[in-house]
Amino acid sequence: MNKTSNPVALVLRWAGRNRKYLVASIVCATLSGLMVAVPYFAVFDMMRAVYEGRCTTRVVAVDAAVLVAGTLLRHILFGVSNALAHKGAYGALLDVRCSVLDRLSKAPLGELDDRSTGRIKTVLSDDVEKLELLLAHNLPEAFMYVSGPAAAFVFLLTANAPLALVTLVPAIAAFAVLVRLFKIARAVMPRAMKSLEDMNSVMVEYVSGMRVIKALDMGARSFRRFRAAVDEEHEVWGEMSRRTGPGFAAYVVVIEAGLLLMVPLGALMLTHGAVDGSTYLLFAFAGSLYLTEIRLLQDFSNKLSQASAGAQRVQELLDVPAFGAGQAFPEDASIRFDGVSFAYGDDAPEVLHDVSLTVGAGERLALVGPSGSGKSTLVELVGRFYDVTSGAVTIGGRDVRDIDYDDLLAHVSVVFQKTFLTSGTIAENIRMGSDATLEEVRAAARLAQADAFIAALPDGYDTVIGTLGARLSGGERQRIAIARAILKDAPILVLDEATSSADPENQAFIDEAIASLCEGKTVLIVAHRLDVVPGCDRVAVIEDGSLTAVGTHDELLASSPYYRTVWEDYNQSRSMNYRVGAADSDAMDARGKREALAEAAPKAASTTATSADAAPAEAAPFAKGRDFYVSCACTVVEGMLGGFNFVLVYLVIQQVFSDSVSLAALFGVTGALVGVFALRLAVYSFGYVRGQIGGSRISRNLRVALGDSIKRIPLSRFTERSSGEYLQALTVNVNDYEQILTHRTGDILKNVSLASVITVFVAFLYAPAGAVVLLSFLLLVPAVALSWRQVKVHGPHKDEVRASNSSAIMEHVDGMQALRAYGMAGVRNDAIVDSMREFSRVSYVYERAVIPVGVALAILAGLSQPLLVVLCYQAWKADAVAASSFLLISMMPLLTLRLVNGIFIDLTAYRNLRIARNNVAAVLAEPQEEGSFDAVPMEGAAISLSHVDFSYGRGPRVLSDFSLRVPEGRLTALVGESGCGKSTVLSLIAQLYRSDRGTIAFGGADTAAYAPESVLRNVALVDQDVFLFDDSVMDNVRYARPGASDEEVREACRLANADGFVSALPEGYATRIGENGGFLSGGERQRISIARAILRDAPIVLLDEATSNLDVENELAVRKAVANLLSSRKTVVMVAHTLSVIRKADSIAVIDGGAVAEQGTHEELLARGGKYARMWSASRP
Repeated sequence: MNKTSNPVALVLRWAGRNRKYLVASIVCATLSGLMVAVPYFAVFDMMRAVYEGRCTTRVVAVDAAVLVAGTLLRHILFGVSNALAHKGAYGALLDVRCSVLDRLSKAPLGELDDRSTGRIKTVLSDDVEKLELLLAHNLPEAFMYVSGPAAAFVFLLTANAPLALVTLVPAIAAFAVLVRLFKIARAVMPRAMKSLEDMNSVMVEYVSGMRVIKALDMGARSFRRFRAAVDEEHEVWGEMSRRTGPGFAAYVVVIEAGLLLMVPLGALMLTHGAVDGSTYLLFAFAGSLYLTEIRLLQDFSNKLSQASAGAQRVQELLDVPAFGAGQAFPEDASIRFDGVSFAYGDDAPEVLHDVSLTVGAGERLALVGPSGSGKSTLVELVGRFYDVTSGAVTIGGRDVRDIDYDDLLAHVSVVFQKTFLTSGTIAENIRMGSDATLEEVRAAARLAQADAFIAALPDGYDTVIGTLGARLSGGERQRIAIARAILKDAPILVLDEATSSADPENQAFIDEAIASLCEGKTVLIVAHRLDVVPGCDRVAVIEDGSLTAVGTHDELLASSPYYRTVWEDYNQSRSMNYRVGAADSDAMDARGKREALAEAAPKAASTTATSADAAPAEAAPFAKGRDFYVSCACTVVEGMLGGFNFVLVYLVIQQVFSDSVSLAALFGVTGALVGVFALRLAVYSFGYVRGQIGGSRISRNLRVALGDSIKRIPLSRFTERSSGEYLQALTVNVNDYEQILTHRTGDILKNVSLASVITVFVAFLYAPAGAVVLLSFLLLVPAVALSWRQVKVHGPHKDEVRASNSSAIMEHVDGMQALRAYGMAGVRNDAIVDSMREFSRVSYVYERAVIPVGVALAILAGLSQPLLVVLCYQAWKADAVAASSFLLISMMPLLTLRLVNGIFIDLTAYRNLRIARNNVAAVLAEPQEEGSFDAVPMEGAAISLSHVDFSYGRGPRVLSDFSLRVPEGRLTALVGESGCGKSTVLSLIAQLYRSDRGTIAFGGADTAAYAPESVLRNVALVDQDVFLFDDSVMDNVRYARPGASDEEVREACRLANADGFVSALPEGYATRIGENGGFLSGGERQRISIARAILRDAPIVLLDEATSNLDVENELAVRKAVANLLSSRKTVVMVAHTLSVIRKADSIAVIDGGAVAEQGTHEELLARGGKYARMWSASRP
């Protein structure tokens, strides 16, 4: 890592071309700060003139003119600084985000394996935004807060050096407190930031995995995990508040303690003739007031601590190893693996062991072996998604590590096992990484058999397909990925189980398209379906990470025991009988049915939420809590006590202008000041800590309420809205709401209470002056209204763009492997760069719209000082006010201006609070799933769908007048083209979505009247897209039935043929498997999913492509497990693209045009010669 840990130095180095804006901003802020000394100079000049009896109209006019000039310069310079800072900050941090993404796009994927999507999202969003606050606000303000008091101090030195030096005592004491606080914060911050990262990761997983959470009826359990992460973050930040809160309070109060020294020390010097009355008054009033600017460095220290941790995490990502420039890609496209060994990490076991293999240019080589044997890993080494641990991978005799990385990726085309699509249009997804014309895109789609279904969509190739292509079926997504590879036309082609989701009718056409695509190319095919193997030139067998055999199909049948066995298994699997025996069926009387259901129901029901689990943590999510109100009361009291200081200062001024100065009276004032400061310290310290803890509790309660609400939102909403919107509410909106509410509310109440005391006191001294002071505060009304209008105009759009940007970042990181394969990762991806640039632009436009309002208000409020000077001078000359009142009132704007600015900034932020609150409230108000939580009164486990219509949101009709009967205890198979609605039928049966019309019944009971949780107690679902949690294998399986014993989990894994590979993991069943099971192969992940369904032991089993990613031997084992489910009297509905899987099913329903086109047994459907017969013919070798 880079040795520099200072976040300011790091960001300024990263800023590049934007550094000039940041430097110019600092210069303007510094000059603006220097103007702080101008009012002190002017007021002191008047003080001396009044004290010496030479205050004339000319003196007052000159001083008033100086005040006007100082006010204009100060606030105009600060406005310019603010604008420059935001322009530079947003530009610099756009470059930082781009640099991080670009670095990740060239880093070995192993460097990303230990970093979840949520953690990377935290860096790119939360951490970078903390840096934006530092650069755009805290850094220039820090220079202003330092330069202003420094200029004032220099002026005070000219007035009286000894007293000026004494004024530094509170600053030194406060600085010592700040240093101590910074050390405490640095000690706690790593744990605090880790808790934040962990919480963000859990929230990303919670939202992304909602389909699985609902399918397994594990809402309560996953919600408890979600809540535990939120509670941990709340506890850690609460601990930080308790440890640092009293110190921060002490810092704030101590910085104003100059009066405690100035009044008695100045009195002694005055009575001994060491200073005159005007000098004493100057130090009595300004000796502590000028240091209040430094008090704001507290916030800078806090933000610096947070930004420092964030900058280090950014730097960690920028420091990951990256592939760079190299030699050109060779003309010879032959591939050689030379003694290749590989492990995912330094401490991880080897996945590949000394593999040596040559693939000739233009040769087509199939890789066969068990799931998890290393096949996919081996082909990923070709494109340098990972680098070998030892040995070498060469292309054309050139080590891939020596080839220019971009050039390498341009010449290797990959169709991954897990299809990744962006949320853009279909055309953009096919065109990925190329500048192909629409006709070229369509030509590739036609070859991939995708043109027909695309043309049928409402917007054709311009159809936006949603997050990860969620609006398309698995087969449709896979065909788009194949079209993408066809369009790329690279000399090396890697197909990682590329056609596993193809439907039978299109399989032959896709095979033909792939054969055309492979012509003249070097092709590596990772194959689980052995029907693709005979068409390859050679076959390589990978077992346990080692190459055990290479040869043609016929050669391996003769020489490789493993290959011969899997080929026999393959043929056996094609003829398996999935039918419940007639004798078994006849023997199953009514009592037996009830017993079978009763046996399964308690186990499944154990996952259902209790009322306690289901209820939100707070009856009112936006409830503030006692700590918040206690904190508010404390700030009001502390503000009023601060106003009392000026009453005491007035007494000091009266003493100076009296005939004889009473040292006892001045010491009495000092005693009163000591009491006030002690009380302020106690009140503020207590209130600050309660406010911080209360704020943390508010954010905790909101997140818990949101988490509870999100798990109750119908899954259809996750199709209509991006997951980024829900994550935006959980993270950014909750943060904004809590930060503004707990920090700004206290400041507003304190400043308003102090402003009220000052206004009343000034009015008491001289009513017209009180009116001017009141007017300066009333200027806040139109200013805040205008500011809120600007926030209302620009704020929602900014929030919308931020949510979109958050989704884009998550999508980009999640799809890094596929994006880099097509040269679209990092800064080469216009979509992500444009998204981040738009967020930066909109953010700057938002700030630029608000800044002039603040500047205008500050100038108008600042002009109240010269106005008061002239007004009170006239009153003094007319003997309407005493000299003490004249001088005190003239000095008051030094404080009131700070109050006006503070109230304006806080009230402007309150508009953002409303936006954040509305966004959170919108999620909480989302329509909830409806229905009774009582058990569905099923009489048996037959399923019926009658006259069902369904569409995804406002999309086209997927099912139309759909009717289907599924007999109890039998296997019913659903077949049809990709996108015909097979998976949708399963989702409707499971109540993951509600039908638009029609009836769905279990055992004669209409499920529409019941909540999805009640329905799902009776269902076990193996989904097409497997989702696993970043947890142990044991817990991932046990999610299906939390009460299951360890032995029951292991037995379920044995039935799903998962026990062998799980036991071989480093920690066996206790092994954490990474985000979405990222440390496992596709087949291993699917077997874990199947084990969950077996463990659930529900009366209805829904299998969606249940064997699509399994190797032959494991597919056979899983099919036997399905047969075991049937023998246990389960009602099974299975979606399959491979017709041989279900030819012995009890009933086969062919779906076409959103309805059941035909239904019957395999033999009956073949005899009809309809669509099924054509599909069967097309699927035959």
